Amino acid sequence: MDSENEKNHDHKMLAIGDIMQIHPRVENWGGLLMCVTEPKSWGAQGFLYMIEIMHACRYNGIAYVRIEHENLIPVGKLTYLPEFLLKIDEENNDN
Repeated sequence: MDSENEKNHDHKMLAIGDIMQIHPRVENWGGLLMCVTEPKSWGAQGFLYMIEIMHACRYNGIAYVRIEHENLIPVGKLTYLPEFLLKIDEENNDN
C-alpha cells in the first residue's frame, strides 16, 4: 500500500538536500534514508544514512546510490547542507 507521501509527491521537484526513504521493495537498501546529491530525470543519486556505516563513511568517503523515482518516498529536507553539498549546489546554480 502506498503512503500518502508517495501519492502526493511530485518527484520532478527533487532538490539537493532532500531526504528520501528508499521503498522497502528495493533489495539491500529498502527502508534506508537517502540524502539527494543529484536529482536526475529517472530518479536521484544520493548517499545513505545507515547507523552501521556512518563511522566508516566518515573515514572512507561517501558511498552513493542511484534510485529510481518510483522507489523514493519523501521524508523531508536537510536544514543545513554539509559543505560538500553546498559546493555541488553552487556549481549547479552557476550553469
